[in-house]
Amino acid sequence: MKKDIVKILRESLGGLGISPVPEIDVQIPKVESFGDISTPVAMGLAKPLKKSPRRIAEEIADTLRDKAIFEKVEIAGPGFINITLTKEYLHESLKRLLRGERACLREDVGHGSRVLVEYVSANPTGPLHIGHARGAAVGNALCNLLEESGFRVEREYYINDAGRQVRLLGLSIYSKYQQMLGVETAFPEEGYRGQYIDEEASGLCDEAGEKYRNVPFEDCEGEITAWAYDRMMGLIKNDLSSFNIKDFTHWVSEKGLYEKGEVAQAIEELKRRGLIYDKDGAVWFRSSDFGDDKDRVVIKKDGQFTYFASDIAYHKDKLDRGYDIIIDVWG
Repeated sequence: MKKDIVKILRESLGGLGISPVPEIDVQIPKVESFGDISTPVAMGLAKPLKKSPRRIAEEIADTLRDKAIFEKVEIAGPGFINITLTKEYLHESLKRLLRGERACLREDVGHGSRVLVEYVSANPTGPLHIGHARGAAVGNALCNLLEESGFRVEREYYINDAGRQVRLLGLSIYSKYQQMLGVETAFPEEGYRGQYIDEEASGLCDEAGEKYRNVPFEDCEGEITAWAYDRMMGLIKNDLSSFNIKDFTHWVSEKGLYEKGEVAQAIEELKRRGLIYDKDGAVWFRSSDFGDDKDRVVIKKDGQFTYFASDIAYHKDKLDRGYDIIIDVWG
């Protein structure tokens, strides 16, 4: 209804030679006797047209009274235009809703623009928690709204599967596994200690038996870490499914960015732009040039890339894919 009324008002203002046509505000009057819809548009035109708002309102009202959907058009106060809609129009609008014509409840503001929304992106080192659930709900709702508004939406989950954290997950499960087999094994000081570690170690016992009993972690690290990673991703995907989160279009691997050389390439690109410098044996990004409170390390003294380095490469990858809008939903 609002779209129909605003369209008619815009046409009426154009017919009166008013250009440019201003933003038109329509409201539901607080007093029922004032009609179904009210607009103060005439009052905003008083200064540019050098007329009283009431006179402008009368001129606009004269162009509206022959419109089939309006039963009554009246002027109130200093220049409000109060409109009463015909019962026929109201009934037909209700019928459209009951027929399920979604077009009357949506506005195509996206016009097919491509949008990438990244959300959840929880580390694959444990089950989802309530903070991840919030990100999932917000991201999913945002994507649904964008799709209903005419955008072409792609949903993305970024997996931090490179480096120390995933290895530590494998080592934690390995240590519990050895203990369950009666092998005296020290649990890693910074290991993951949730109940899920016991459950996954028990699962490893069921699947592998004594295959890795007394085998040094260095000799089975690849197999156990890959097994642990797959189990965690399975848990995450099951939780998202039970939470009724729509399937992600893309699952992007941080490890994959390293394997394709994209992290090193992103750092080289920043070097070419003069945004990278060496200091105290580390490599730094000049983030303070862009409003950050300090510059950030991208390569540590030991030669290891920081998470920030791979985040830079990941967002460069997003930009290179040519989206019109990129949205990150952060915790």
